[in-house]
Amino acid sequence: MNLCRVCLNSTKRRKPDPAFWSKVKTYDSVKADLGTATSTVLLFRALGSTVGIPIFGGILNAGLAGREPNAEAFAHAIPLVFLAGVPVALVSIVLALRLQDRPLRDGSLDPPTTELTRTGRK
Repeated sequence: MNLCRVCLNSTKRRKPDPAFWSKVKTYDSVKADLGTATSTVLLFRALGSTVGIPIFGGILNAGLAGREPNAEAFAHAIPLVFLAGVPVALVSIVLALRLQDRPLRDGSLDPPTTELTRTGRK
């Protein structure tokens, strides 16, 4: 079963999130070491969360500083967080547009050989 058919069947049931498509493209572009590619994608996603949440949380706290904690102060501080996210989004879009466009492959790779089959033992 080819990778495109699996993707299309899964999208009929539910709308896939962007993380789904990043994994599909990663799996499709890697010829070997699929585990390394998967762990690299997950590492950078985790690092983005680990670094991004404290930065944007700090911007929100700075917007709330010196104000009485109520809904009005929170409503005033939230736009600052989104304004700070605009440059991050723009850089992400520019980097995504610079990625090389490769079509998904039609078939699967050859099945991996194990150590036992290479030595001739069963």
